[in-house]
Amino acid sequence: MPYRYECACCGEEVYIAAMDSEKMIPHFRHRSGNNETDCELYIRNNSGGKIGSVSPRSKHERVEIYFDLNTKLFLLSVCYSEKEIENCEKAAAILEIKTWPGKEMVYSASVNFRNFYPDAPELISLSQFSRYYVVSNTQQNISRKYDFFTNYNQFPLVFKLLSNKNCNRAKLVKGTVLYTDTEYIVITLQSVRNILQYSDNEIEIIEKFDFTTMDCDFAAFIFKIKVKDDNSKYHFLENWGFKVDKRESITTLWPPVVFKDEITLAQSDYVYLHSTSQLIPHGNINLNSKQIEIKNDGVYKITANNAIIIMKNVEIYFKNDEKHINEIEKKEIRIIKTNKYDLDHQGRYFLFNKDGVTYLEGGTTKLLTPNSVIKRYTNNYLDLCIYYKEQNEVSSEELLNDIIANYKIVESFAKNDFNGLTISETALKYLRECEKSGLINSAVKRYIIEGRV
Repeated sequence: MPYRYECACCGEEVYIAAMDSEKMIPHFRHRSGNNETDCELYIRNNSGGKIGSVSPRSKHERVEIYFDLNTKLFLLSVCYSEKEIENCEKAAAILEIKTWPGKEMVYSASVNFRNFYPDAPELISLSQFSRYYVVSNTQQNISRKYDFFTNYNQFPLVFKLLSNKNCNRAKLVKGTVLYTDTEYIVITLQSVRNILQYSDNEIEIIEKFDFTTMDCDFAAFIFKIKVKDDNSKYHFLENWGFKVDKRESITTLWPPVVFKDEITLAQSDYVYLHSTSQLIPHGNINLNSKQIEIKNDGVYKITANNAIIIMKNVEIYFKNDEKHINEIEKKEIRIIKTNKYDLDHQGRYFLFNKDGVTYLEGGTTKLLTPNSVIKRYTNNYLDLCIYYKEQNEVSSEELLNDIIANYKIVESFAKNDFNGLTISETALKYLRECEKSGLINSAVKRYIIEGRV
């Protein structure tokens, strides 16, 4: 995995050029099509630029553009660290977003702790169409231009669907590489939808749709690149200016984690994970060798707080945040009864039967048999149980024990919560135990109130 470098002036990605040249000194160069032409360090500019003269970006991208699949809106996100918000608040700084070249104001807000949460992207709906957007901060008197539909007559925009599918958002791809077995959304204006030519041999179309926003009509489709051998060509993607590479992946093994605004929250000082590529201290992960412990077969133990992993198609930011985990992760276990179920890729599935436990691959269809159950774990939390539809009903006691074994959130016990309810013998026995301990399992409480236990 090569190291990643970025321009100290405009923050765009650069690479080492002329490494083996005998005629030219090795130097850093902006990637083709990804340079800020007004960057004062860009080779064609000798006198500096009006836009793009900014300090280096911090540990992760400050500004991104997203597409929301639910609302069909384009969003621009701005992210500040706690120190940046503190300094801006003291200086009464204002964040401004304008169109380019018209310079019409799209958004304006004071940068303070009321409007921004540290290291969490603030999502701003884009209501006016522009080929570029200019983001400025009055504290630093700095403006930076971000490409949007810059060359819409020739190239569509490509967004990568976020791995946390619950948020249904996709991030604009800024580089020139797309990855196999990864879902993308390609979007263009309907007036030039003819540029959305593709080959069924190269990609799998998942969904097509049209939508209207910013007083413009757009055409789009969701697709996944088919896996081929190393010598295969992806001609139409190359016509859009992209290369194709094999996907890498990171899987968090322990502890259970939750996602908030692209940050992976862990209730632990350490995280165990599996990586398809080697983690390199100070390279593709911002930790030193003492903070990374290699186990075996791609399994690592890393320091959880503020760890950032950046590989080919993977960007993960870990944070230890017990408060938000307790606020966010209150999932109910869903129960389905069927004799056939199509497994998706949203979690990990396991089959429990008389032979033990078997891992099931996502994207397949599984037939259930009597006395078997399929359980899905999302972010290491059990959130779905699938039972054979003709098997005997699960007893109240079995259901209660299953909930207690897998759902660990408890709350204070209040006897008045159950006044006037018809309580089963199983539930009554459990409530007597709760009265002694002063605590009750939150999911069990809900099931008792609803008369399901």
